[in-house]
Amino acid sequence: MVQVGILAIIASIVVLRFLYYWRQVFFLKGLNKTYGSFFHAYSKLDREKRVYILQEDNPTARAITKLRRRKSRFIALVKEAGFYSDNNVMYHQNLDAQTYRVDRKIAELLDETNPRYITYVLRLFENVVGYFEDRAFESFSIFYWTDFIRNLPKLILNFSIDIIRHAITGH
Repeated sequence: MVQVGILAIIASIVVLRFLYYWRQVFFLKGLNKTYGSFFHAYSKLDREKRVYILQEDNPTARAITKLRRRKSRFIALVKEAGFYSDNNVMYHQNLDAQTYRVDRKIAELLDETNPRYITYVLRLFENVVGYFEDRAFESFSIFYWTDFIRNLPKLILNFSIDIIRHAITGH
């Protein structure tokens, strides 16, 4: 009876890990679809209409609002996947009739309306979705769990050291 309970707990952990990562994949694919539909509709407009279309109540304005509301979660997922720090792009910003060149993270360009950056963001979507899909299916790999159990003492020790360091330094 005890063996059945232990197996149920292990199976639950595997399934919960899979569902956590698959939930991120589902969120990112939905956001990617919104992003694609926004730029498809937005790119068909001429320059004069682009300014006004975002101020009205229409599907394009709702899409950009949805992107802006989910931007912080998108950035958090990009950071979790490890793609945030090494993805910079030269961003051109017009201020006071002058153009400034600024380094920006690609993840922060999610709600940017300049079509110049769409390829960067779409590539970032592909990378992050691939990362979370890999982690989801890795949940069913015996090699992952063997490596996890082998490294568990090291993980616990590092976690303990971090807690002690935080308690001492306050950082």
